[in-house]
Amino acid sequence: MKDVMQKIKNDIENSGRSCITVAGEHTYSVGEALVNSKDIILSVPLQPSLCATLINDTCTLIRSGELGNQKSDKVIKGFDVWILPCNDKLTSEHTGAGLRYYTEHTDSLEKVTYWQLVLPDSKGQFPWENAYDSTFIQPLYCNPPAH
Repeated sequence: MKDVMQKIKNDIENSGRSCITVAGEHTYSVGEALVNSKDIILSVPLQPSLCATLINDTCTLIRSGELGNQKSDKVIKGFDVWILPCNDKLTSEHTGAGLRYYTEHTDSLEKVTYWQLVLPDSKGQFPWENAYDSTFIQPLYCNPPAH
């Protein structure tokens, strides 16, 4: 765990955030909460470098004010994704190293908020839609958007 904490610390010092992939199942950011922004979790088993790119692009858009709790094609041009607030209890079970980093390295941070980057399947359907391809595994840590 010491190596992971050092990686997070180095990444934040060098680029403002770190992306951690856990068991090839999900990737999340650490560091955004330090600048009053939202950390992002992506729960699809894609290549870690691709997940990190998607998360970094999402964080940059959120910091600039171009993205929030919404559906958008700004993360992947011409391809809609959702950015939705996560259930804190579910998120804390999957972001242990990040939460540990915040606990050990900050004294003023009261709460870390994670938002989920939700990707559609190859037909543009989201997990809460009836026609979603359930072979595209993507656990939800957020509530579906209100329709």
